Amino acid sequence: MIKKLFIKDFAIIKELEIPLKNGLTVITGETGAGKSVLLKALGFALGAKSDKTYVRSGQEQSVVEVEVQTNKDSIYRRLLSKGGRSRSFVNDEPTIDINYKSLVKVIADFHGQNEQQYILNSNTHIDFLDSYCKSEELVKKIEFIFSNLSKTIDLLNKAKIQQETASNQKELLKFQLNEINSISP
Repeated sequence: MIKKLFIKDFAIIKELEIPLKNGLTVITGETGAGKSVLLKALGFALGAKSDKTYVRSGQEQSVVEVEVQTNKDSIYRRLLSKGGRSRSFVNDEPTIDINYKSLVKVIADFHGQNEQQYILNSNTHIDFLDSYCKSEELVKKIEFIFSNLSKTIDLLNKAKIQQETASNQKELLKFQLNEINSISP
């Protein structure tokens, strides 16, 4: 859970500290109030890319820090220089971006407007199940089994159609034979 967000010299924000409580936090405001800037800063703190234009005018760097409570409290901080370089820290210890991103990726998940529509598309449901499985080998086995099952069902359906066609043909021939036999010479 995110306990606190600290932002300094990021875009239009000179300095801001937002303590967060347990549960849902909703950020509302007028157009242009800075909601998107807050989300950009939070995204940057959680490993998203940012560019030097987000360093506040006249400043050397931006600082965005997120205090997170899991089993223990941790502080994740990222610095963005006006040259566009970023540095990452976990509990005041410098770390490389790949390690940092692997640590922070579980903290929050961002969803934009109408992104939930993806969930409603039945064509994507199998992708969700496959990603939930977390085993490429198992997914490939299931795909193989499903493919064989589909082929078997197709063969069965074709056999049923052939059987029905043969049965209809038999009935027709039987009828025609009866018609021929019913004619008196």
